[in-house]
Amino acid sequence: MKEIREYLIAILVITLLVLFGPIIVICAFIGKIPTSILNLLFPKQKFKDVELKGWTRFLVGIVGLVIWIAVWAVAYLGLCSAFPGSQFCPETPTPAPTVTPTIVTETPTPTNNPTAMPTVLPTATNTPTHTPLPTPTPCIEATGWETFADELGSWVTLENDGNAITIEYGLVREGYVGISKVIGPGEMLTGTSGLQFSYDAEGASNTFKVILLYEVGTGGIPGESPKFSVSRPIIIGTNNWVKTEYDGWECWKDTHVGWTERCPETINLTDAWRIDIAIANTPGSRPGNGRVTLHNAIECID
Repeated sequence: MKEIREYLIAILVITLLVLFGPIIVICAFIGKIPTSILNLLFPKQKFKDVELKGWTRFLVGIVGLVIWIAVWAVAYLGLCSAFPGSQFCPETPTPAPTVTPTIVTETPTPTNNPTAMPTVLPTATNTPTHTPLPTPTPCIEATGWETFADELGSWVTLENDGNAITIEYGLVREGYVGISKVIGPGEMLTGTSGLQFSYDAEGASNTFKVILLYEVGTGGIPGESPKFSVSRPIIIGTNNWVKTEYDGWECWKDTHVGWTERCPETINLTDAWRIDIAIANTPGSRPGNGRVTLHNAIECID
């Protein structure tokens, strides 16, 4: 019997902690603090109901309401702290910083519009290789890049001093932004086996999508063209690298109905017309603000 009573007392204490505020409000509403349950738990004691009248009743109700709101506010903040970016606590990127004269905010023309990317970008299934890659050669200069962003509310700015490219961005959930440059078609990438670049990153950690696109109409589908891409996680810190060979790139088979059959198995580098470097909020990563600085040029691996 003693164990049962202790168990009931424990349940009562937990219940009071959760419902303390609402209980006080209810007591103020009915005008008294009933003590019947205490008499059941402690039969040797004789507790009497506490009457609430006038201003005392009003003040008790106000105190109960304040405690009620405070307890649930603490619980909500605790939930957001434990699960940031959840559907109950979505993270909204802060507004884009004021654009200075050195900032490039050009938007690609409809012909070059990378927003035709599918909502869910494909993720390459290959794992990054740790074997030494051949000697790189600078081949895609740091100048001539343009920005693009989704239509979900993400934003991006670009600062380019001719040597380094600094990308500041804010990503919403499942959003993407990036930079784009026309490189062909031609011989720029012919004879190379891959691409690499070094970067610094801070803020929200998301995913790089490096994309090579053919010119619109190549491949026999009006208004569309094959797109090859590879994905790499963005590592927060300095002097990081993205190193990838074309063998691990995949064609976007889900970009257009019928592309499952028409998507080439390998990249024809002579047809490579444009390169995009996208930053995407993929499953498992957090939306929010960040900054990425690409050092010097994109290097081709011979």
